[in-house]
Amino acid sequence: MKLAAVSRVLNESDIIEAFVRHTAHFVDHHIFVDNGSVDGTLRILEQLKDEGFGITVFQSNARSFVESKINTFLYQTAVTSLQADWVLFLDADEFIDDRELNQPLRDGIASFASRHGGPACMQVPLREYHITPEDPREGVVASRITHCSPTSDNMKVVVRRDLIQRQAVIQPG
Repeated sequence: MKLAAVSRVLNESDIIEAFVRHTAHFVDHHIFVDNGSVDGTLRILEQLKDEGFGITVFQSNARSFVESKINTFLYQTAVTSLQADWVLFLDADEFIDDRELNQPLRDGIASFASRHGGPACMQVPLREYHITPEDPREGVVASRITHCSPTSDNMKVVVRRDLIQRQAVIQPG
């Protein structure tokens, strides 16, 4: 099973390296759309790519965008270009936490897929990291990763490749 992650990013230099390194344990490749970062995010992504991480970066400097179009583009690119079987949508401050699945993420997806035929989506538990008022202004979010909050009530979705045949539009969220 080939699993790809997709993310839109903008000025994520404080968290992007930790996010990519963490997510790489779960996925085979990560596709990004950068919406005009000016803080070094692109440089960090290039360095990680040079280090050998499976990363593709698209750049968009559009002043406005329709999130469903970007999400759909990312999904279609993962399925058609990478031949991904499943596509996971993540923000840079969201870290996969498969402990609630009681099995590794890939095993959880495989188990889900065997029980649900046809096009399907599965929710994935995660943890979120945000700068808090107590953090120094110049602080790096990644330095607080050992002090994470409980698993988020928010869930992310991993989408099976079959939905491309239905010309699915991936909505925001």
